[in-house]
Amino acid sequence: MLVTSPRSVRFGNLSLADARLVAIDRAPVERVEEFDQAGPFCVLADVTRRRTTIRVEREPPDAAWPAEPLLQLGAQAELVVHASPAAADAALVRLSATCVLVAVDHRLDARPALQTLTFIAVSPAGDSDPLSVTHNTRLEAP
Repeated sequence: MLVTSPRSVRFGNLSLADARLVAIDRAPVERVEEFDQAGPFCVLADVTRRRTTIRVEREPPDAAWPAEPLLQLGAQAELVVHASPAAADAALVRLSATCVLVAVDHRLDARPALQTLTFIAVSPAGDSDPLSVTHNTRLEAP
């Protein structure tokens, strides 16, 4: 899922108001593939373990030194993204997940420079999707 121009992004109490895009990727960590003796093609495939990675791309804040306290690697908090297909609040969607910050990268060849925050979404029990999607919601106060 790709959210271009999110309305708001928040990690814990930290507003990431300058976010340009949010990318939500799902990838297998462990998969099963089985083959039959009858031929060379796979007869069963399954993804038994999954990872949800969320990347937030933004312009780095001017006053980022010293580093923002919640942008320390390993920090865990709720990541909340509000998005809508247009500027109207009618179709506002809220995406949220408990996340751990695993990387902070910078692209200096872009103008202006870009900062990418990479999070891994964690499930509270391991058997439920860590990403929650709520439609027709209201924008939360910062």
